[in-house]
Amino acid sequence: MSPDLEGHSGAMFNSQGQAILPSPGLGEAHIRKFMAASETLANRTGIRPIGQGGQP
Repeated sequence: MSPDLEGHSGAMFNSQGQAILPSPGLGEAHIRKFMAASETLANRTGIRPIGQGGQP
């Protein structure tokens, strides 16, 4: 295996074998804000995650 592939899974390459890199705007702060807003919306609608009383 090429050393260039260390730390990458096969899921991180497109159909032409080019690396799919993370978006620079998708940092930890953005993810936390998005997840908090998603949880707030889910709680308002009564949706509960599986394992916390939700149904699949």
